[in-house]
Amino acid sequence: MNKLSTILVAIGLIFVSTIQVNAQSYMDGVGIRLGTYNGITFKTRVAEDKALDFNLAFNSGSDYSYARLTGLYEVHAKTNITPGLLWYYGAGAGLGSRKDKRLDSSDLFVSVNGVIGMDYKFEKAPINISLDWVPFLELSPNASIDVGGLGLSIRYTF
Repeated sequence: MNKLSTILVAIGLIFVSTIQVNAQSYMDGVGIRLGTYNGITFKTRVAEDKALDFNLAFNSGSDYSYARLTGLYEVHAKTNITPGLLWYYGAGAGLGSRKDKRLDSSDLFVSVNGVIGMDYKFEKAPINISLDWVPFLELSPNASIDVGGLGLSIRYTF
């Protein structure tokens, strides 16, 4: 419960210290995502303060393997911390395939995802990094909640 309290306090501080974004410093970015789910990421701006973020992730262990495609709609806002640093929140959906190696069985799954994170664009380099948390509610084949989706994305921007 302490981790949840810390996360909620951090989110509250971010909300208090923000103003609405007037412009983003990049239109598109492609790169890698590292964390609970490793893979590739593509982010594109659809409005001054809104973006679509697509992640194709893979994970494999001794007992399982899976692939997941997630699409997120994000709303961005400036922080008062430093220029180039934005915070964002949003929601989306995921679709994936999971294989249980022990049972030699596979499942297709669908999820509803949330996201909250920080996004930083280096001023003099075409590089963007973001750190976010993407919890999800799996709807099928079995309903379950996964709150461990922490990830770091590094993107080339253009």
